[in-house]
Amino acid sequence: MLEKNKSLNFQIVGSPKKPLVTFLHGFMGSGEDWLPVVRPLAADFCALLIDLPGHGKSSNMTNFNDLLSAIADIILSITNSTSIVGYSLGGRLAMQLALAQPNLINRLIIESSNPGIEDRAEQEKREESDLHLFAHVNSPSSFNSFLSAWYANPIFGALSSKGLIPQRNFSIAQVERWQKSLAILSLGVMPSLWTKLNQLPSTVYISGSMDEKYSAIGKRLATNFLHIENIIFNDCGHNCHLEMPEKFINILLKALGPTP
Repeated sequence: MLEKNKSLNFQIVGSPKKPLVTFLHGFMGSGEDWLPVVRPLAADFCALLIDLPGHGKSSNMTNFNDLLSAIADIILSITNSTSIVGYSLGGRLAMQLALAQPNLINRLIIESSNPGIEDRAEQEKREESDLHLFAHVNSPSSFNSFLSAWYANPIFGALSSKGLIPQRNFSIAQVERWQKSLAILSLGVMPSLWTKLNQLPSTVYISGSMDEKYSAIGKRLATNFLHIENIIFNDCGHNCHLEMPEKFINILLKALGPTP
């Protein structure tokens, strides 16, 4: 079932009478990226798949707090609480939403996400870099070159050699929407949450062993916060749910717990 509020497109999979699990995708993705994961869950859970601003069929937004409110409004139109599964960018948003709406979120499953850049100079550097992320992308060939360089980042591990790089069709309008989305979604503009993570609900943090940057974040989180469980997928990179969907689904079922 596809629906839309004022700005955000979303899809519901499963019965709204079941416990709600909200899924937030990564950068350049869409809610539909989660379909292979949520279909096996549909018998026991209601899955809410949201297209983030400038992604999928959602409009761009200019205010981060308005985004958090829009996500909360969609959730509240279905039920009064939810678990959230967030990948990369989606995981950052999940943590931000859990702090902004603590009574709305009962648990988090965070995949390969950074709670924030602690050093202000580094944060400004990232913001500046993201402002020009697509500066040289203006044709199908330049877009393909961009994607090749993007997924060549060591955090993605063996995604390329496994033939699992997500297929993205070139559209200058879509590239412009992604670029605009970074005005509120860039890691360089989101406030760091490291000093507030003790306020999160029960959290499972998932990362891949081949993604050294984010597996190190997971270890740090579990070391410093007793309510955060760290799970590392061996021989896996940044996108665990794409590389190892069955294992990811099993972790979700365990983390979400038994249903009535």
